[in-house]
Amino acid sequence: RLGRRRRLGFVALTIALVFVFAEIASAIGIYFSLGNGEDFEALAKRQERLSRAPRGKDESGVVVHPYTGWAMNPQISDGDEVLGKKIPVNRLGFIDDQESLQKRGPDRLIIGVTGGSVAWQLTVAADNVIRRAIQQSPRFRNREIVILRIGQSGYKQPQQLMTVNWLMSLGGEFDAIVNLDGYNEVVLSIYENYDRKIHTAYPRAWNARMLELIDPRESADRMRLLEIDAHRQQLARGVRIAPWRWSFSASALWLLRDGLAAHDKREVTKRLFDKRASRAGVGFAKSGPIEDLANSDAALMRAVDIWERSSLQLHRLLTASDVVYLHALQPNQHHAGSKPLSKEEDELIHFVTDTQAARDGFPLLVERGKSIEAAGVEFLDLTQIFENEPGTMYIDSCCHMNEEANRRLAVTIGSRLRELLESE
Repeated sequence: RLGRRRRLGFVALTIALVFVFAEIASAIGIYFSLGNGEDFEALAKRQERLSRAPRGKDESGVVVHPYTGWAMNPQISDGDEVLGKKIPVNRLGFIDDQESLQKRGPDRLIIGVTGGSVAWQLTVAADNVIRRAIQQSPRFRNREIVILRIGQSGYKQPQQLMTVNWLMSLGGEFDAIVNLDGYNEVVLSIYENYDRKIHTAYPRAWNARMLELIDPRESADRMRLLEIDAHRQQLARGVRIAPWRWSFSASALWLLRDGLAAHDKREVTKRLFDKRASRAGVGFAKSGPIEDLANSDAALMRAVDIWERSSLQLHRLLTASDVVYLHALQPNQHHAGSKPLSKEEDELIHFVTDTQAARDGFPLLVERGKSIEAAGVEFLDLTQIFENEPGTMYIDSCCHMNEEANRRLAVTIGSRLRELLESE
């Protein structure tokens, strides 16, 4: 028979071996379950975020806005990060580290950059490049150049038009507005609007935004969603404050429990959608006016029409206010002949299937851009800026670019802005 000390030692060794095995198994499980390049540090950040705002990444802090469709809630959103730079949310709901309402002055230039995520990322990755390009002019060399980030990820026309109107109605002033767009207008308008029977001009995921509006007939489901959010917050907070928060096993258990809660939330959300779809009188709020569109080609033409008219209206508004307006059409890897794809870029888009709207839409945008320019708008077609570039410029399968690509866009946009501002 084993002595007491030996028995205790054996038990301790067994517990240690089981713990080590559990940690290794949990680490492997976490590695394969995360994917998308996420690591343990990113997992800890996700736990920290959920402990403060118990909602998914795509919906955390997003709130319905009366004029721009939606904005970020500065009370709960911690902003966004790109290329190593973290930007907070300001009081008006834009992801910007400065006030969105600025005043002109003889010693400064106020430049607003609007559009979707490509426009926003440009202002984070290469705002200083734009400044330097403008300051090459002796006229602006000693001026403060304020670049306002007034675009949001997922924005599409007419949200840019409405955003500028909103800010100017509050007293905001600009010397110039850059509207960098294109991809969201043709892709989101098809896959997130037309395919879901939502009006082409409505903001993305508008039917989901409508879940924010509480209907007494949905009280039970709405309460269940709040309970699930609270439960996820408690789970995340519990693992973040625990002494064993560094443990792979603890995080693996949290992943499992949070995943089950997230699944429950999806089921309740689907039930809400189904109820609304079957109930008369809510279709207009969720989907907007009924459109007479024969097929996706007709929807694509409608989206391009809205894009053109919105740009022309921005031009009229800003010209009347003595503000320079530059409309830039963004480049995109799905636009045929716009770039020889590198091996990395080709691998990124190899398994992507929902790209037809981009392939069909960008030639239409390029052609319609000529009409916009003919109407007197300063239009900058950037779709061929990487025409002779074999190196990697795009970092994902849709539209976003690396730092070098953003630098090149910024040089071109900044140079054109300098010319336009000098001519004023």
